[in-house]
Amino acid sequence: MTLHYCNTWFEETLIAKKQTLRSLHYLFQYLPLLYADKNDTILVDAFPKDPIRDFQIKPYEPHFSPLNLWVNEDPLTIRLLSKEFIFHHTTRPQGSQIIYSLKEAEAFEKAFSQQVVFKQFLSFSAIGHARCAKDILRFPCLAEPWFERTLDFSTQWILHENGVEYLGFTHLLVASQGGYRGTEIGTIQIEKKYFDTHMREALELLKYVQELGFRGNVGLDAFVHKDGFQSICEMNPRKTMGFVALMYARRENIPALRLKIGPSPQIPLLPTQLIDRYQTQVRFPKNLFLDKL
Repeated sequence: MTLHYCNTWFEETLIAKKQTLRSLHYLFQYLPLLYADKNDTILVDAFPKDPIRDFQIKPYEPHFSPLNLWVNEDPLTIRLLSKEFIFHHTTRPQGSQIIYSLKEAEAFEKAFSQQVVFKQFLSFSAIGHARCAKDILRFPCLAEPWFERTLDFSTQWILHENGVEYLGFTHLLVASQGGYRGTEIGTIQIEKKYFDTHMREALELLKYVQELGFRGNVGLDAFVHKDGFQSICEMNPRKTMGFVALMYARRENIPALRLKIGPSPQIPLLPTQLIDRYQTQVRFPKNLFLDKL
């Protein structure tokens, strides 16, 4: 039997430990419903108001569980999540640099006519990014030129003991400032020269990550912009929404789909109400929705 515990807030705990989960964190504990086997068990902190068929839903008790809620003590995970690792081990946009002070940040901003982005070493989904030097939360950080993107995509991988497995690619839907909006499958064609470059650099990077001892899921993001191509812009050493979309499409035999987060009149894929261990009702202003394309 496989146990699934989907702690989607673990990246935030690297920045600051939190005992209180945001509502979406409760909701996304149910993401394994979209890719797990029907005989698997899902561990959650809050239970759906209405029963869910086929899957066993059991409580996650951190004081009695072999699973560790926090990843702060895992130095390899922290290292791989850091923008500093990406800076040193992938091809970065020309001019990118590590910034150590506000003075350096302002000089970088001036050199690129304010078309820049400053990324905290531990940041995700554009949370922790700043477009102005004065808005930087802490130093050091990664400074890069800002690009007008025309296409974002992601490749999904699993690092095994004896090799690197490629699962597929997805179209990333992102907000204007870089935040995640959704994932599409079967809707785009990536120019061959860009895709080949990404795959070559991805395999080189992932073999190195495997040698460091990491095992499990990895998502690699890339984007095309008006002036060229960024072959790897982000690495996520975890299951991603791209992985969820790919596995759901395979399980349900859907050739083209869109998973999106937000309010919608459609029927959501995940529970709409949960009851936590304190008998508090949790409602979700946003949910995950499916469009078959």
